[in-house]
Parts: sequence; C-alpha cells; structure tokens
Amino acid sequence: MQQQRIRSLETAIRRDPQDPEPRYDLGSLLLSMHRAQPALMQFEAALRLAPGHPQILLQIGNALSALGKFEPAARRFREALQADPHQAAAHYNLGNALRELGQPESAAASYRAALELTPQDADCWNNLGNVLREQGQLDPAIGCYREALRLNPNLHHARMHLLHQRMHVCDWAGLDGEIAAIREIVRSQPQAQISPFAFLALPCTTPGEQRLCAEH
Repeated sequence: MQQQRIRSLETAIRRDPQDPEPRYDLGSLLLSMHRAQPALMQFEAALRLAPGHPQILLQIGNALSALGKFEPAARRFREALQADPHQAAAHYNLGNALRELGQPESAAASYRAALELTPQDADCWNNLGNVLREQGQLDPAIGCYREALRLNPNLHHARMHLLHQRMHVCDWAGLDGEIAAIREIVRSQPQAQISPFAFLALPCTTPGEQRLCAEH
C-alpha cells in the first residue's frame, strides 16, 4: 500500500513539478516510514516552490531531528514559528531539539509555549517534567508527571519518572503498590519504554526484571 502511494505521488510530481503539495505529501509518507533523508529532499524541494511555508518548515525540522541534526532542526522550527507562532507542534519539537542540544531552560520555555496552545498534550507535560528534572526542579517535575498521567494513564514512562522523583524527595506514600505496578508493566508490556536506569533504583526488582527492562 505504501509503495503504491509513493508511486502515485511520484507520478503527480512528474505531472506538475511546480506543485509543492505532492512533494510535501511524499516527504511526509517517507518520514513516517523512517526514511528521513529522502523525506528531507522532498521537503526542501517543496520549500523552494513555497518559500516560508510553516508546515513545510516544520517537517524539514522533523526530518533533520530524525537524522540527529538538532542544530539545523532548531533553526527550521524557529523559522516555522516566525511564519506561524500558533503551531504547537513546532514549539514542542523545538523543545525536543533544544533538550538534545543541552539547553534545558530554553527547552522548558518551548514546552510551556506548546502547552499554552495544547494544554491536553500528555507527552508535552512529560517532556517538560524531564527538563525540569534535569535542572533539579523536582517538585515542579513531579507536578508535570502527575498531569501527564492524568491526561494519559497509559503513559507508563511518565509513571516510572514520577515514582523515581518521588523517591528522590522521600515521598514514600503508596510506594510498594507503585513498585509492584511498574514491575508488572515491565513483565507484560514491552512497548512501555520504562527507563532501565530509573527501574534499577527500585527496591525488590530482580536481576531478571532489570535485564528485561533494559532489553525492552
């Protein structure tokens, strides 16, 4: 199905090479297939046909981030926001790029800007919690993880981070039950993305569970 869609979009590009839309659509499809480099080429070609288009700039930033090129990605996200400051995804993805660049304060500002536009975004609350944690702001980080889990109770990595930071501030309320729940998640839900380093800090976990968490 995807290959058929690719061929259809390539035909549309040959039919009208001055139309940026099929190039954008092809880039988006390739990026969803984890083919970031050819996706980037399509987005850049689309941008030449539609200079300053905020969605194209956003997708160029996404492709660059997928390639691990976070400095140019951040530049493209900022350009996208100059064109349209109401793109929550551009604020959020800029925050992700800035975090990768070791700029947690700027990343936090970007996440907060995204949350002003989309306050129901559980992933954004989780990521804001992460950068606050990295700055040693544990109580605000705990609040962010709680909000992420209120919005999405199945955000299991946020649950692990919440418990880990509660342990750091010596909040032991319900500790045994939370540890038991996370151990069960590790055993039964390999897609849960539980941090093996945070999991290692939990009392009562077995070497087998720690290995399983790391392998996941």
